Amino acid sequence: MNRKLLGKTIKLYRKKAGLTQSELAKILGTSNIHISHIEIGAVTPSVEVLLGIAEVLHVTPNDLFAGNYALSEKVEAQESEGEIQDPSHE
Repeated sequence: MNRKLLGKTIKLYRKKAGLTQSELAKILGTSNIHISHIEIGAVTPSVEVLLGIAEVLHVTPNDLFAGNYALSEKVEAQESEGEIQDPSHE
């Protein structure tokens, strides 16, 4: 599992859902710092947090992991175009 790509996939789905890191964190009962760390790939989310993220974002956990492969080109393209920025700049 590529933590960095998993985090970027989570970020894409979060933004698609129209949520900020703070809003997602509040719903999950965690901190926005923890969400930031997940999105930059600094930490691997626990199963509980991963399931919560999937539920809130209306995707399956498999979507988040499949995104490691299916969205990798999209993530890289958006990153190179500057659409994905460091979460600390949010």
